[in-house]
Amino acid sequence: MKTSRKIKKLAAGLMSAAILFSGSSLMSETGCPVLSEQITASAWSANDPHYKGASVTARTGRNQYLSPGDFLANGRFRAVMQGDGNFVIYDDQARVGNTTKSVAQWSTCTALEGGYSGYQFVVQEDGNIVIYATPKSNGGKRWVWATGTSGAKGYYTLKLESDGDLVLYNGSYANGSKRWSRKGDNRVQWHLDLRAQNEGYYAGYRLGNGSNTIGSHGCALASVTMIYNYYKGTAKNPDALNNQTYLDGASMNWTKANCQLDLRDWGNAWGSSVYSKIQNYLKNGPIVVFIDRCRYYTANNSGHFVVVYRCTKSSGTPTAADFRVLDPAYKNAGSHDMTLQQSMNLVGGSQITQIETWSMGGGRKMPAV
Repeated sequence: MKTSRKIKKLAAGLMSAAILFSGSSLMSETGCPVLSEQITASAWSANDPHYKGASVTARTGRNQYLSPGDFLANGRFRAVMQGDGNFVIYDDQARVGNTTKSVAQWSTCTALEGGYSGYQFVVQEDGNIVIYATPKSNGGKRWVWATGTSGAKGYYTLKLESDGDLVLYNGSYANGSKRWSRKGDNRVQWHLDLRAQNEGYYAGYRLGNGSNTIGSHGCALASVTMIYNYYKGTAKNPDALNNQTYLDGASMNWTKANCQLDLRDWGNAWGSSVYSKIQNYLKNGPIVVFIDRCRYYTANNSGHFVVVYRCTKSSGTPTAADFRVLDPAYKNAGSHDMTLQQSMNLVGGSQITQIETWSMGGGRKMPAV
């Protein structure tokens, strides 16, 4: 909306959820930063052209989408496609101390450092919910986030429920079955492009200032390059990030790379609980994990870094087979895209001993290159 329209609406006292103001940030219930453009209005008008009601429906041959400023509303809750790339659910009557405020409850965590434009939140005819965007430095619209629920083409309805849940139904919400729910479904998928450490022109380049090469020891570098390209909207190769201040020999100085590092206690195996950790972190962005060959973390541990980009399990406790990874070194059946379990088998490791993420704990960002 144009500025003049905003002023006119405010002067008339008609506050709309489509009014955006740049500035501060809030945190969702998962701890993910959700705003670089804050929606300050605590009321909405059904007369606003950006208001789509409580639900949208996709049918065979016709996707349904929300553009920046468009929103669904039901009672005290709004679900808004923002201009910064985030799709956010707000509770307009949340109690904060002794006051009532509009508070973000959940987001897709897709405000990708300003590296993209032209966002669309799409309910597809195949039953998948997808956010599309155009990388500013890489061109061509692409998807960046999805629920991973694609199937047969048909009739699907996305509804914002009166309790703030966002539910995708097979058919109509009146008589259809639930296909996905933001509160009860753990499936999520992030779009990353593979950067293999040993297949590009850069494979023979010296890694950092050491004697090893990117092809032989550059799994950490290749993994971080994939993460970097996702958040920045770029298409860089590992040699572009080589010799950066956060490169430390054949590994990474994760603190300098501005990530949040989750490392198990010295000498104590995480066991199956590590997969629940991965599942929770993955809701807020793609992550890097370390497969430890030695079973127990030591100062000179040996292992391999891979990127986790998808959880395929909708509910319940996940296993390594429920995650998809891009492995920068090894192939399974001719592809670097495989399950985490398959990658662990190829590496010969039996423990995941590190998780690195850039989208938790205050909105850490990749350093500029």
